[in-house]
Amino acid sequence: MSPRNFMYTIPWDPTSEQQFERLRQQRASCGWGVENVSNWRDQQLAGQRVIFWLVSSIRSSLYHAIQLTLRIKVLKPVHPCHDALLSGHILQFPQESEALSDTGSDVFPFRRERQKTFMPIGHVSMDFPPTGISDPARGRVGATSLYLSPAIRGLEFGRQVFELMRTVAGRFARYAVIDVPVRESQEAVERFEKFGDGRPEFSLVDWYENIGLKRLNGTKRFVDETDSDGRIWKVELVGMEWDLWGSELSEKPRL
Repeated sequence: MSPRNFMYTIPWDPTSEQQFERLRQQRASCGWGVENVSNWRDQQLAGQRVIFWLVSSIRSSLYHAIQLTLRIKVLKPVHPCHDALLSGHILQFPQESEALSDTGSDVFPFRRERQKTFMPIGHVSMDFPPTGISDPARGRVGATSLYLSPAIRGLEFGRQVFELMRTVAGRFARYAVIDVPVRESQEAVERFEKFGDGRPEFSLVDWYENIGLKRLNGTKRFVDETDSDGRIWKVELVGMEWDLWGSELSEKPRL
């Protein structure tokens, strides 16, 4: 079953210790960036970054059923996609079995339905320049730090995340700039295998091009990233750009 329309976003609350710790847990599962979470908190409070939780559109009854199955190994089916999705995530990451309170601020000029509690299955960041964006038609935002639970990868959720980001980021700027890691080198393959992604089956750069991003002059750069075990990896990145105001978005209202 397609996961389309089964995901929405909730702003991360940088003042919540519960949400701060959950982000650290997910960055540890990702394999890098745990040490950056404190800086990200400061940047979000300063208006230079906004991190979104990625949440499945799951009914609260299913969440309680999953909590029950963690104890008695029985899960009453509610929705076949959600059953496999959320139970698989919690069983793989039991430290994330507690629901979070929706205390994030409404930091964007659009309405959202506030949830009492929610279960994030990933997160993504939208980064703003320190000077802000004065001309949205020429503005650029960064789309960074995307993480999806390994339990739900390969189900087209990645594509839906970018459609969500397109809707949100397109209200502020025309372009999104993304640094895409190259996964074909031997070191990159070793890194992905270590953190549970398995051997990459396709090029991320090709995947991003297929959903509409373009390479920025073919430029590449290398950065050092320290994983949750303290090992330093040299990561090759390809700069790419996405026109958020393409034909699919042109008829949608921008506030």
